[in-house]
Amino acid sequence: MPVGKNPHNVYMSTEGKWMIATSMGEDKLTGIDINMEEPVFAIQVGGIPRPVAIDGEPGSVPKRLFVQLSDLHGFAVVDFASRKVVDRVLLPDGPPGAVPLIPRTSKNELTQIAVGKVPKRIIAVALP
Repeated sequence: MPVGKNPHNVYMSTEGKWMIATSMGEDKLTGIDINMEEPVFAIQVGGIPRPVAIDGEPGSVPKRLFVQLSDLHGFAVVDFASRKVVDRVLLPDGPPGAVPLIPRTSKNELTQIAVGKVPKRIIAVALP
């Protein structure tokens, strides 16, 4: 199934309708309809997509995607309904390799754990 050059990660959406694949070679996400078993949409994210966190309750349509980008100490915010990048969030200074994790929607923040020289450092970032 074509999802772009250098596919890297695949995620299932919170309602179970979509698989979302990252394409490191084309700076995009591809939405695959699970029932049709084919790509339906692509979202250009403006950089090489790495891990993706999905903002949405189990069984509901995702609200946002948080996409870590290579060479950006932060992440892109994608509005899932419009399939567009709506913001970029820069994280506070930290060591390379810090990875955003699951959004905590009840507090509207994203938790980041820094790895490397500063073990077990946790940063909470308010989301737009």
